[in-house]
Amino acid sequence: MTRTTAPAAAHPSHLAVGPCQPPAQQPHTTVTQGAHLLRMLDQVLPHMSTETDDPMLNCIHLEVRDQWLFATATDRYTMAVARTHTADTDSWQALIAAAHIPAVHELLIAAKDKSDLVTLSVAADGRQVTISSSVMGNSMTMSAPALAPNGYPDWRRVLCKVLDTTPQPTRLTTLRTEYLARWGDASPYLRCWQSAPDSPLVLMDGAGRFLGLQSPRRSDATSLDDLLSKWRSTLTRFAYTNGARYNLDLPMADRHGDLWEYSGRDQPSGDPLMRLASVGGEELVEPLSYLITQYGPMRETVR
Repeated sequence: MTRTTAPAAAHPSHLAVGPCQPPAQQPHTTVTQGAHLLRMLDQVLPHMSTETDDPMLNCIHLEVRDQWLFATATDRYTMAVARTHTADTDSWQALIAAAHIPAVHELLIAAKDKSDLVTLSVAADGRQVTISSSVMGNSMTMSAPALAPNGYPDWRRVLCKVLDTTPQPTRLTTLRTEYLARWGDASPYLRCWQSAPDSPLVLMDGAGRFLGLQSPRRSDATSLDDLLSKWRSTLTRFAYTNGARYNLDLPMADRHGDLWEYSGRDQPSGDPLMRLASVGGEELVEPLSYLITQYGPMRETVR
């Protein structure tokens, strides 16, 4: 008997399936007015570090959180943060390197109507930023690689630490004038205060759209009294007559009790001209030497 072996059942073919790939993450998108973004860049750009060997500071930090768009720049001597409200509920961060900022600025300036909307599109990993706008029917787009924002200074913590400190009377603060020029584009008027001599100077606009810090010069041994003494002796005006010294910044009473004040003018000889201050009507002016001779002695009085 011949045994017939049935052919083995064929195994089902395997599907050629590779590693499971996560779905591609969509870029973050925020829409704002071109005028607002241009204003923010102009406010913070003067505070960006110009040191190209420090890419974490040689850039502008953009962030969207809690329906606010922030732009931040710092070189650790000054810090500036500008903001504008946005309807987007997304959250993202990106760093635009200094080399790409002129192109962003040029795109915003090119918009004839700065009320046109600008779209910021940021890759999910924060490493690509695209800015686009449509002006007069013409579409303009600028795309640039962005730096990873992980190493950027925690500007929120820095500001909170300063703002949470109760301001104290500060007798003297030394500021570097080179940095004062940076605040020119922030606002026509800035409110400022300082919590302590070694604490940063806080500068804020009245609309709540800009906040900045400037570090003072530390370990300055100069005292306020030293500075004042260098000026007081030259600001006070004196006159010398017959060996006596008269303080022209104080009213002088003649022997009848009438008060005379320095008019700010002198005779060609240098004799101060005094104005009668105790009567109204037509001004009466006489030389100090004449008053001393005719109505003296002249006695200095306190205002």
